Amino acid sequence: MKIKNKLVVFLLLASCNTQLDDREFAAYVKDSGKGLRKTITVDQIVYDVQYMPARMILVQEQLQADEKKKRAAQLKGTLWFTISLKCLHSSVNPLKYQVSGIEEYNERLDYFLNHAGKNIRLDYGTKVLQPISYHFENNYGLTANETIMVGFEMPEEEQDADATLVFEDKVFKNGIIKAFFPADKLRKANKI
Repeated sequence: MKIKNKLVVFLLLASCNTQLDDREFAAYVKDSGKGLRKTITVDQIVYDVQYMPARMILVQEQLQADEKKKRAAQLKGTLWFTISLKCLHSSVNPLKYQVSGIEEYNERLDYFLNHAGKNIRLDYGTKVLQPISYHFENNYGLTANETIMVGFEMPEEEQDADATLVFEDKVFKNGIIKAFFPADKLRKANKI
Protein backbone atom coordinates (compact mmCIF):
# COMPACT_ATOMS: atom_id res chain seq x y z
CA MET A 1 0.00 0.00 0.00
CA LYS A 2 1.35 3.44 -0.88
CA ILE A 3 2.04 6.03 1.78
CA LYS A 4 -0.80 8.22 0.48
CA ASN A 5 -3.30 5.33 0.91
CA LYS A 6 -1.98 4.59 4.40
CA LEU A 7 -2.49 8.23 5.36
CA VAL A 8 -6.11 8.17 4.14
CA VAL A 9 -6.82 4.96 6.11
CA PHE A 10 -5.22 6.45 9.24
CA LEU A 11 -7.28 9.66 8.95
CA LEU A 12 -10.49 7.67 8.48
CA LEU A 13 -9.78 5.53 11.52
CA ALA A 14 -8.85 8.55 13.62
CA SER A 15 -12.08 10.33 12.68
CA CYS A 16 -14.14 7.33 13.93
CA ASN A 17 -12.77 7.75 17.47
CA THR A 18 -13.85 11.35 18.03
CA GLN A 19 -14.70 12.21 21.61
CA LEU A 20 -18.27 13.26 22.37
CA ASP A 21 -18.73 16.75 23.75
CA ASP A 22 -20.33 17.04 27.20
CA ARG A 23 -23.88 17.48 25.88
CA GLU A 24 -23.58 14.50 23.53
CA PHE A 25 -21.99 12.42 26.29
CA ALA A 26 -24.83 13.21 28.73
CA ALA A 27 -27.40 12.25 26.07
CA TYR A 28 -25.50 9.01 25.40
CA VAL A 29 -25.41 8.03 29.09
CA LYS A 30 -29.12 8.82 29.61
CA ASP A 31 -30.22 6.90 26.49
CA SER A 32 -31.76 3.66 27.79
CA GLY A 33 -30.75 1.93 24.56
CA LYS A 34 -27.06 2.27 25.47
CA GLY A 35 -27.39 -0.08 28.47
CA LEU A 36 -26.48 2.44 31.18
CA ARG A 37 -30.03 3.15 32.28
CA LYS A 38 -32.57 0.55 33.41
CA THR A 39 -36.24 1.15 34.11
CA ILE A 40 -37.99 -1.39 36.31
CA THR A 41 -41.69 -1.13 37.12
CA VAL A 42 -43.15 -3.08 40.02
CA ASP A 43 -46.76 -2.57 41.01
CA GLN A 44 -47.28 1.23 40.86
CA ILE A 45 -43.63 2.30 41.37
CA VAL A 46 -41.13 2.96 38.58
CA TYR A 47 -37.46 2.54 39.51
CA ASP A 48 -35.13 4.32 37.08
CA VAL A 49 -31.57 3.13 37.75
CA GLN A 50 -28.84 5.13 36.00
CA TYR A 51 -25.10 4.35 35.90
CA MET A 52 -23.19 7.60 36.39
CA PRO A 53 -19.66 7.47 34.93
CA ALA A 54 -17.23 9.89 36.55
CA ARG A 55 -17.36 12.14 33.49
CA MET A 56 -21.16 12.42 33.81
CA ILE A 57 -20.79 13.56 37.41
CA LEU A 58 -18.20 16.13 36.31
CA VAL A 59 -20.53 17.37 33.55
CA GLN A 60 -23.38 17.81 36.03
CA GLU A 61 -21.23 19.52 38.65
CA GLN A 62 -19.95 22.10 36.09
CA LEU A 63 -16.63 22.65 37.85
CA GLN A 64 -13.74 24.89 36.82
CA ALA A 65 -10.77 23.13 35.17
CA ASP A 66 -8.60 22.94 38.32
CA GLU A 67 -11.52 21.73 40.48
CA LYS A 68 -12.53 19.24 37.79
CA LYS A 69 -9.09 17.61 37.87
CA LYS A 70 -9.21 17.28 41.67
CA ARG A 71 -12.75 15.89 41.57
CA ALA A 72 -11.84 13.38 38.83
CA ALA A 73 -9.06 12.07 41.09
CA GLN A 74 -11.59 11.65 43.93
CA LEU A 75 -13.94 9.66 41.67
CA LYS A 76 -11.25 7.35 40.34
CA GLY A 77 -11.86 3.70 41.27
CA THR A 78 -15.52 4.24 42.15
CA LEU A 79 -18.87 3.39 40.57
CA TRP A 80 -21.88 5.68 40.96
CA PHE A 81 -25.58 5.15 40.35
CA THR A 82 -28.79 7.09 40.79
CA ILE A 83 -32.10 5.44 41.64
CA SER A 84 -35.13 7.57 40.85
CA LEU A 85 -38.57 6.54 42.06
CA LYS A 86 -41.88 7.75 40.70
CA CYS A 87 -45.48 6.60 40.57
CA LEU A 88 -46.55 4.83 37.40
CA HIS A 89 -49.89 6.51 36.66
CA SER A 90 -49.75 9.53 38.90
CA SER A 91 -47.92 12.81 39.30
CA VAL A 92 -48.01 12.36 43.08
CA ASN A 93 -44.61 12.26 44.78
CA PRO A 94 -43.85 8.63 45.74
CA LEU A 95 -43.38 9.54 49.42
CA LYS A 96 -46.95 10.86 49.41
CA TYR A 97 -48.37 7.99 47.38
CA GLN A 98 -51.25 6.32 49.31
CA VAL A 99 -50.07 7.58 52.70
CA SER A 100 -52.57 7.53 55.54
CA GLY A 101 -51.23 10.70 57.12
CA ILE A 102 -48.25 12.84 58.05
CA GLU A 103 -46.85 10.14 60.35
CA GLU A 104 -46.56 7.61 57.53
CA TYR A 105 -45.04 10.27 55.25
CA ASN A 106 -42.44 11.09 57.92
CA GLU A 107 -41.61 7.38 58.35
CA ARG A 108 -41.01 7.07 54.60
CA LEU A 109 -38.91 10.21 54.57
CA ASP A 110 -36.84 8.99 57.53
CA TYR A 111 -36.28 5.65 55.82
CA PHE A 112 -34.97 7.24 52.63
CA LEU A 113 -32.90 9.85 54.45
CA ASN A 114 -31.31 7.52 57.00
CA HIS A 115 -31.83 3.82 56.33
CA ALA A 116 -32.34 2.92 52.64
CA GLY A 117 -28.57 2.84 52.03
CA LYS A 118 -28.39 -0.32 54.16
CA ASN A 119 -30.70 -2.02 51.65
CA ILE A 120 -28.59 -1.26 48.59
CA ARG A 121 -25.60 -3.23 47.36
CA LEU A 122 -23.66 -3.79 44.17
CA ASP A 123 -22.89 -7.29 42.94
CA TYR A 124 -19.70 -6.56 41.02
CA GLY A 125 -18.17 -9.59 39.35
CA THR A 126 -17.61 -12.03 42.21
CA LYS A 127 -17.73 -9.33 44.92
CA VAL A 128 -20.63 -7.92 46.91
CA LEU A 129 -20.01 -4.22 47.57
CA GLN A 130 -21.65 -2.02 50.18
CA PRO A 131 -22.07 1.71 49.53
CA ILE A 132 -19.24 4.07 50.42
CA SER A 133 -21.62 6.99 49.91
CA TYR A 134 -25.39 7.37 50.01
CA HIS A 135 -27.40 10.53 49.45
CA PHE A 136 -31.15 10.99 49.24
CA GLU A 137 -32.03 14.18 47.36
CA ASN A 138 -34.90 15.49 49.46
CA ASN A 139 -37.08 17.67 47.24
CA TYR A 140 -39.71 18.12 49.99
CA GLY A 141 -42.39 16.46 47.88
CA LEU A 142 -42.37 19.22 45.28
CA THR A 143 -41.74 16.97 42.28
CA ALA A 144 -43.18 13.69 41.05
CA ASN A 145 -39.97 11.74 41.68
CA GLU A 146 -37.37 11.12 44.36
CA THR A 147 -33.71 10.37 43.68
CA ILE A 148 -31.02 8.45 45.55
CA MET A 149 -27.34 8.69 44.62
CA VAL A 150 -25.13 5.84 45.74
CA GLY A 151 -21.42 5.14 45.23
CA PHE A 152 -19.24 2.06 45.53
CA GLU A 153 -15.49 1.49 45.63
CA MET A 154 -14.30 -0.93 42.94
CA PRO A 155 -12.21 -3.80 44.29
CA GLU A 156 -8.59 -3.50 43.14
CA GLU A 157 -8.43 -7.14 42.06
CA GLU A 158 -11.57 -6.85 39.90
CA GLN A 159 -11.66 -3.61 37.91
CA ASP A 160 -13.65 -4.75 34.87
CA ALA A 161 -16.77 -6.77 35.68
CA ASP A 162 -20.52 -6.99 35.22
CA ALA A 163 -22.46 -5.01 37.83
CA THR A 164 -25.90 -5.58 39.29
CA LEU A 165 -27.33 -2.86 41.51
CA VAL A 166 -29.60 -4.46 44.11
CA PHE A 167 -32.16 -2.48 46.12
CA GLU A 168 -34.54 -4.10 48.57
CA ASP A 169 -37.45 -1.69 48.74
CA LYS A 170 -38.74 -1.69 52.33
CA VAL A 171 -41.18 1.21 51.88
CA PHE A 172 -43.24 0.08 48.92
CA LYS A 173 -42.57 -3.60 49.66
CA ASN A 174 -41.84 -4.39 46.02
CA GLY A 175 -39.21 -6.96 46.89
CA ILE A 176 -35.68 -6.91 45.54
CA ILE A 177 -35.11 -4.62 42.56
CA LYS A 178 -32.13 -5.63 40.38
CA ALA A 179 -30.59 -3.60 37.55
CA PHE A 180 -27.90 -5.37 35.50
CA PHE A 181 -25.10 -3.47 33.74
CA PRO A 182 -22.71 -5.51 31.53
CA ALA A 183 -18.98 -4.85 31.87
CA ASP A 184 -18.62 -3.88 28.20
CA LYS A 185 -21.25 -1.11 28.56
CA LEU A 186 -19.57 0.26 31.71
CA ARG A 187 -16.16 0.11 30.04
CA LYS A 188 -17.37 1.93 26.94
CA ALA A 189 -19.02 4.70 28.99
CA ASN A 190 -15.76 5.25 30.83
CA LYS A 191 -13.76 5.58 27.60
CA ILE A 192 -15.87 7.94 25.48
